[in-house]
Amino acid sequence: MTRIPLIPLAAACALLLTSCSGEAEPLEIPAGESSGEQFTLAEVAEHDDAGSCWAAVEGRVYDLTDWIDEHPGGPTRITQLCGTDATQQFANQHRGQERPTEQLSEFEIGILQD
Repeated sequence: MTRIPLIPLAAACALLLTSCSGEAEPLEIPAGESSGEQFTLAEVAEHDDAGSCWAAVEGRVYDLTDWIDEHPGGPTRITQLCGTDATQQFANQHRGQERPTEQLSEFEIGILQD
């Protein structure tokens, strides 16, 4: 029997899908479905350096501090995202790639308030 690996729910929800037009579109996930704490973008912006690096992606907030030195592309790729909404940067670099989405999900600490 072939086993199909299970991925965390957050990773599954964050996967990018390709629409009929061929353009990648993120899944829309209602914020109310997350049990995570809520943060404002102003709170995320307070964590803007390598000592405490938070970033928002697709309405979720991630503490990337421990990932800075682990990122395969080097620490600068992460430190430039600290304290920001990095949705576009993440999509530009990793659109449609399952592994980076799964890795990102490991650092989720909450959801971004409107």
